[in-house]
Amino acid sequence: MLQKKRRFFCATRSVIAAGIFFWAACIVPEAGAAPKKPYNVILVVIDSLRPDHLGCYGYSRPTSAAIDALAQEGVLFLDVTSQATWTLPSFASLLTSRYVFEHKVINDRLSLPEGELTIAEILKIFGYETGAFTSNVHMNRRFNFYQGFNHYEDVPFIKTVWPQPEAHISEFFPRVVEWVDAHRNEKFFLLLHINDAHAPLHAQKGDQDENMFDRDYHGVVDKMVLDLPLRKELWGYSFCANEEGCTVLRQKDIEHIRAHYDASVFTVDGYIGRLAAALKERGLWEETILIVTADHGVDLLDHGTLFNNSCVDPYQESVRIPLIIVHPGLKAGGRRIDGPAQSVDIVPTILDCLGLPPKKDARGLSLRPYLEGKGRIPERFVYAASSNPRNSESLWQCIFAVRWGSRKLIARFVRFDYPVFVLFDLSTDPAERHNLFPEESGVRDKLVAEFRRCYLGFGDKRGGR
Repeated sequence: MLQKKRRFFCATRSVIAAGIFFWAACIVPEAGAAPKKPYNVILVVIDSLRPDHLGCYGYSRPTSAAIDALAQEGVLFLDVTSQATWTLPSFASLLTSRYVFEHKVINDRLSLPEGELTIAEILKIFGYETGAFTSNVHMNRRFNFYQGFNHYEDVPFIKTVWPQPEAHISEFFPRVVEWVDAHRNEKFFLLLHINDAHAPLHAQKGDQDENMFDRDYHGVVDKMVLDLPLRKELWGYSFCANEEGCTVLRQKDIEHIRAHYDASVFTVDGYIGRLAAALKERGLWEETILIVTADHGVDLLDHGTLFNNSCVDPYQESVRIPLIIVHPGLKAGGRRIDGPAQSVDIVPTILDCLGLPPKKDARGLSLRPYLEGKGRIPERFVYAASSNPRNSESLWQCIFAVRWGSRKLIARFVRFDYPVFVLFDLSTDPAERHNLFPEESGVRDKLVAEFRRCYLGFGDKRGGR
């Protein structure tokens, strides 16, 4: 293991056998304590998955039979926020339970600082076999997410190549099952990152029928390649190809793009079903905590942009994510939990469910009491951020959101010391169209004060490692 700097907890120490446990004790006291029961943990993170396109969250199309079945057996959280609008900073928060303004991994020239302790590192200390299968360039090992994993599969990160390499679930799912088979007699932690709901949306992803939800459509979308470069050809709700001029997208065109996305979700869902079946066939279902979530959502022309998460305001379509937890020791039977949950809650929840000590610098809270039906998630501040993978050098070049209850503040900097605010009430304006900032005080002022505390007063504004 690499030498670690654990700020706030302990000094840097050379990694020798005895030192590992001394160092671990500085972060997670009583590191030698055994878990209550050695459950396995599988964390499935589906890139760009929006909850409002899943049946268990009320969607009308049959996109998600397997995920819906998990929600019926486990616990579904209704109001969950990702800490960032794109993969790199989102995973930095998800794996460490730290906010973006703390780890500051805001562009793709940065990586997770070695001083940030990941859930894989913690579980490895406690004797878990750790494996990860990832499929997006921003999970490449150059970004340091491999910390703590004995096995880590990634795809190349090549800045000069477009489109960037990606791996589809159909290609690596057999290796996932082989890894599970190899470690079925050990306690293990598996991270499975699935990129197939992410752009590009097309039939080359294997067994998906891209038109399955809108077969009768004929129109301008047939001329589009539904991939990231398309965002340069979309101006508001107009499609502008250089040689053909601009075409205003009609509602049926927008719905057809969303139908392609739904077909991708359908494909991913099929593999979630296969994963559950593989665990049951091997007698591992009752021994495994299964968590299904996303790293972020995706903009599908909700505010005039498409696949542009990393460069736009952190609206709900980009930061609201699903979270479903199936715990074999807690027969929840389809419990649905309201109240503000966040990606940073996942690490504390895993540790609590395994009976392990908490991570002292975690910003999230354990959701285990709510899995058990005890009480309500308390009202609290919820944070999200958007940044540009190429151009965001400092925190003031990011766009931030802070929520309290239904009120959501978005702050965009005009210059480094001058933020401009908008305010929405998600209870009456879930589409975030009507800016209440000039009209309100009270909660507005509370949100502005919290924004200034976190983002303007948090030490060095420059990012990562």
